[in-house]
Amino acid sequence: MRIPSKQRGFTLIEFITVLVITSILAYSAVTSFDFQSTRLDLAAKKLEADIQYAKVLALTRGETYGIAFEPNSNRYIVFVNSSATPIADPKQPTQSLIVNYSTMADFSGVTLVSASFGATSTLLFRAQGMPKDGNGTDLVSQGQVVLSAQGSSKTLNIAVGTGKVSS
Repeated sequence: MRIPSKQRGFTLIEFITVLVITSILAYSAVTSFDFQSTRLDLAAKKLEADIQYAKVLALTRGETYGIAFEPNSNRYIVFVNSSATPIADPKQPTQSLIVNYSTMADFSGVTLVSASFGATSTLLFRAQGMPKDGNGTDLVSQGQVVLSAQGSSKTLNIAVGTGKVSS
C-alpha cells in the first residue's frame, strides 16, 4: 500500500485570501491618491511651458506673441499679433493653442482664478523677449496667474524684464 507523501504549496483558500487582501490594499491606495493636486501641478507646468513657448517664438520670429487669459471662460489663448489669431498647437498642429480648463479632461477641476499684467489680463512678448501687459507697456511689477483646484491654489509669477516664470 502506498503512503501519500506530504505535499507543499498553498491551498486555494489561502491563495484567494491573499488575493482579496492585496486587492483591498491596492484599492485603498488608489482612492486615497490626490488627483486634483496632480492636475493642478500639470496645469501649472503646461501654462509655464506655454508662456516660455510664446517668449521663444517672439525672440526667434521677431513678432509679437502673447497669451490672453480669460478667467470668466476658464481658458487662455496663445496668439500671434492679436488674440483673434491663435497659433497652432505644437502637439496637434491642426488645432489652435487654446487651453480650456473646463473642457480638457487632463485639467478636470482646475480653475483659472485670475491673471494680472499691469491693468490687463494679457501677457505680451515682443521681439526682444521682454514681458509687457496687454497694452504693450513694460511690466513694472511681476505678473501673476492664479490657478486652483479643490481648495488648493498655485500662483505663477512672471518676472519684470526677463519674463522668467516661477511658482
